[in-house]
Amino acid sequence: FGWLHLPEDGEVRGGVVLCQPLGIEAICVYFSYRLLAERLAGLGLAVLRFDYDGTGDSSGRETDPDRLEVWLDSVAAATDLLAGTGVGAIGLLGIRIGALFAAHEAVRRGGVDALVLWDPNLSGKGFLREQKFLRTLGLGADVGDSAAIEAPGIRFEADTVKELADLELATMEGPLADRTLVLVPPGRSRPRALQRRLEGLEVEWQ
Repeated sequence: FGWLHLPEDGEVRGGVVLCQPLGIEAICVYFSYRLLAERLAGLGLAVLRFDYDGTGDSSGRETDPDRLEVWLDSVAAATDLLAGTGVGAIGLLGIRIGALFAAHEAVRRGGVDALVLWDPNLSGKGFLREQKFLRTLGLGADVGDSAAIEAPGIRFEADTVKELADLELATMEGPLADRTLVLVPPGRSRPRALQRRLEGLEVEWQ
């Protein structure tokens, strides 16, 4: 399920796919993403924001099998849909784990014009480590299935945990995008692993 935001005058100069985070982070950025989509549409861009399969208003359940595969397929389907409208240029923007998904789609597709990595998770393993910490911080130690992770706002089954742990930006082979913008929180240094991965590319850091 997704929402397509279009310029009011009908003149479109490019398209952007917004890849949201997962769990409680998706809830936290919901309003910001909607506002961002409206503002980008006001600048002449067609913007598609969407819920991954089994999350939000999309069909399916978070406990269904092959979650990582269908989440990545959701990004591909959203990008295909936007590209199919005939927009002249395509950009992908993602926050946290959504940035990792956006980077995966950029590499898979090739020829992406722009990529925005907003405080990106550089690996699924690091993301899951954070989710475990958030769970412990909010609810105490998880006494359930040790291979699964019950995180705030979402549950990752054991097979999803295993698949996510293997997803890493540094090992994604191939070009990312013609232009890349990386947004890091104030006071935080640039991740060295990401700097190495982006070496030699046209990258702006903010």
